[in-house]
Amino acid sequence: TMDNPAVRKNKVASNELRALAVQAIENNYGKFQEIADMFKINKRTMKRAWDQYYETGTSDKKKQGGYKTKILTPDMVEHVHDILDDDCLIKLDDIQSQLEAVHGLVVSTATIRKAVKSFNYSLFRVAIVATNNLSPEYDNSRLAYAQWSIDMTTQNRNIIYIDETSFNLSVRASVGKTAVGITSVEVPQIKCRHITVIAAMTKSELNYSVLNNYQNDKVIQFTN
Repeated sequence: TMDNPAVRKNKVASNELRALAVQAIENNYGKFQEIADMFKINKRTMKRAWDQYYETGTSDKKKQGGYKTKILTPDMVEHVHDILDDDCLIKLDDIQSQLEAVHGLVVSTATIRKAVKSFNYSLFRVAIVATNNLSPEYDNSRLAYAQWSIDMTTQNRNIIYIDETSFNLSVRASVGKTAVGITSVEVPQIKCRHITVIAAMTKSELNYSVLNNYQNDKVIQFTN
């Protein structure tokens, strides 16, 4: 097993193991190398544990790293909270600008994102609605259309709904995907057909037609 590089030769020195090894050195049970081999501890680890015990009276392993001061102070976090309460659709860049203007400190958008995530907000899909759609006139027009549609249905009138759309047959995206932080690159489009599809639907059937492009005569012929 000693020839296998995947097998650890020495144990990970726990605080209990370090304390036993230091006690063995203090009681003169052997030299550093002998005690390190006895407890299967690296000799340099053994030496550091003894030096620490000699200076501080404890051989426990020191904590690595330390406390890192947070960039966002509690006042700044509260400010971000107030900004989101006033406008939940605001962008991180705009929050960054407001923090810089008020507190005089430039904070990365990643740090702001972490602070926002800690608020545990519930996310909902937001739909943009035109201002005219919120007026009473718009509501009345929708109500009138609904009443007209019900009247036509009760009279067994056949209502035809017509719509058209145009699209490119190419499946290649217009913008290529790139790594985070890199501006996306426009992808050259391949030459392909641009067609228009027009369809008409009633309560009993569906009819459609494919046009090479939007041609008024073909559209009029289809509707007739």
